[in-house]
Amino acid sequence: MIANAVDPLLRRNCLCRCDIRFWVAHPGGPKVIDNVQEQMGLTEAQLQFSRNVMRNYGNMSSPTVMYVLDEVVRAGDPQPGDWGVMIALGPGMAAEAALLRW
Repeated sequence: MIANAVDPLLRRNCLCRCDIRFWVAHPGGPKVIDNVQEQMGLTEAQLQFSRNVMRNYGNMSSPTVMYVLDEVVRAGDPQPGDWGVMIALGPGMAAEAALLRW
């Protein structure tokens, strides 16, 4: 479900997963982050901001992904031109993705 939201978004913008520096993934729980990592082929480092927010604040429902974005901005040192993908998970079987550019 996550790849079905992310991959078409990247293709429409002539990008691939390797072009994305920051993955801003909603940390619904440790299993959710693990599944995002596995399904998207991401490294532990690419999901460090999601894991930090999960560890420090837990799952705060929908706004949690905004805490991850704040963590990226404060600690990730995004540079002009860097790409990011924000992944939010909704109730049931919903996934949304947004392309970010600094």
